[in-house]
Amino acid sequence: FYTSLGFVRPDWRRRGLGAAMLGYNEEHLRRLARGHPPGGSRFFRVWAMDTEHGAQALFAGAGYEPVRHYIIMTRPIDLSLPDAPLPGGLEVRPVEPGHVRPIWEAMWEARRDHWGYVEPGEQDYARWTRGRLFAPELWQVAWAGEQVAGMVLNRLDRAQNEKYQRRRGYTQDIFVRRPWRRRGLARSLLVRSIRMFREMGMEETALGVDTQNPSGALRLYESVGYREVQRHTIYHKEMG
Repeated sequence: FYTSLGFVRPDWRRRGLGAAMLGYNEEHLRRLARGHPPGGSRFFRVWAMDTEHGAQALFAGAGYEPVRHYIIMTRPIDLSLPDAPLPGGLEVRPVEPGHVRPIWEAMWEARRDHWGYVEPGEQDYARWTRGRLFAPELWQVAWAGEQVAGMVLNRLDRAQNEKYQRRRGYTQDIFVRRPWRRRGLARSLLVRSIRMFREMGMEETALGVDTQNPSGALRLYESVGYREVQRHTIYHKEMG
């Protein structure tokens, strides 16, 4: 797929700029695609929030169809938490520098089941470890001996919290490798993460989820008290 991004300032909307930009982006992406190896279907991809009615109308008029929904969910920190013990044979350890690469590899192994999976490269690993929100000290990672079983790669965006005058922690990037699924590990690590943020003085936790996640993630998050606050729709159009 070939992704297009565009933004129009409010005082310049309803003048045809969005349609012109989308057309320009599509042609540019076609030129890029001609330089890639042939084979397989190729799609344009765009997305819009549920409140962006103008963008939704623009995409529908340009022939895009909704294919997926991604939602943001939040949870008040003071809600009661279920009992969620760690499954037997597993332990959570503080993340050390030598753990980061095995955690990365385990994360992407678990991601292979997700929609739109693309094999990462070394540049992706370097970008991840240099990211502004990279915070291994907040992670909850379960180990089975020397193997990573599952993780919640928590993060805290202090700049965003200050801008919006809130105290929010992100219980994001929740993955369990296949041998340890269906044992309550994701629930246990998520509950541990929420408790950690509560002890840090946060007022809420948040995460994002693909509503069609095959592992039943949406049901898990709802069962722990998360509720939808924002919806993004992903649209595709076959490249002509």
